[in-house]
Amino acid sequence: MKIFFTLLLSALLAACAGTTTRPVEIDKKAEEAEAMLQRELAFEGFLEDELRIKRVAQPILLNATELCKDKTRFDTGATFTSAGAYGKDYEPVVTKYLGISGNELGLLHVIPGSPADLAGLKRGDRIISVNGFVIPNTKEAPAELGKRAQEWLKKPDPIVTVYSRQAASGVQTATASVTPIKACDFPAFLVMQESLNAYADGKAIAIFRGMLRFANDNELAIVIGHELAHNFMGHIEASQRNNVLGTIAEIIAASRGVPTQGALGAAIALSYSPAFEAEADYVGLYVLARAGIEIKDAPKFWRRMAAANPAGISQRGMIASHPATSARFVALEKTVQEIEAKRASGQALNPELKTDNKADTKK
Repeated sequence: MKIFFTLLLSALLAACAGTTTRPVEIDKKAEEAEAMLQRELAFEGFLEDELRIKRVAQPILLNATELCKDKTRFDTGATFTSAGAYGKDYEPVVTKYLGISGNELGLLHVIPGSPADLAGLKRGDRIISVNGFVIPNTKEAPAELGKRAQEWLKKPDPIVTVYSRQAASGVQTATASVTPIKACDFPAFLVMQESLNAYADGKAIAIFRGMLRFANDNELAIVIGHELAHNFMGHIEASQRNNVLGTIAEIIAASRGVPTQGALGAAIALSYSPAFEAEADYVGLYVLARAGIEIKDAPKFWRRMAAANPAGISQRGMIASHPATSARFVALEKTVQEIEAKRASGQALNPELKTDNKADTKK
């Protein structure tokens, strides 16, 4: 039998159609050079996209600290990395763009107008020491510096950084004193997927690359403000509690002989999700207004989102996880009017919040 199947497989493979033209001979060095060029373009695009997210998010995170309450930290506006963090293939690319190699640490991003920028730091500066901590030449260096940075950024004390920079006359060493400023502790980062999506996880804000292709900077700010509101309003934690309640309800129903096929648990788990989304829309616009970001076109952005995702125009059913985009548009228009009325009368730009997060806020 085994011989029969072997012969059958051989016959099938022999019958498969193949190419008929002579393959082009590829020079291995040319192929490797092209691969390097493509990696360089990919890394350059990553740097541009991630810096764009951080640049747009910065004024939002700085001006929402009153709303974020105790979920804040002090921030310098700079991030660091090592060449080895991106793997063997990308290490020479990182070396080319940042001037660091191996376990050396260098500045990956310096947000324009941030404390690090004002102190004179630039992308590619190699970090020698921070607050007296000399960077070790080890793979653990990023984690060790990150752990110390978490402690330093709990207060607004100046952070003294010794760095080196390549100049026309050679490598120069200098010292910068960076005074961090208070910001919401929900950093925004890039997800390298071409999905029209973004999410909050209670700790950070994720922006998918597809959203960057779709949204201009003002629209990106709308997305970030929305996801930031999810975080500091405690929606993620509340949803997790709802998931637990849904599981308990399923167990109770099953113990009493009531088959629900998961529908009861899903209904409970998602019962407040549309309200959370509406609340994040509402509070998110206040976040933007407090940061001095234009909000009048926010409803139009959701209209464009509806055109890109027609299924969301009329969400129905007891477990629909988002409000209909048509309802979203109308609610956002009313929110813009509410904020502009407060601005015109000199009132504080504070959202009208209820005492719990289980229901929608004032629309």
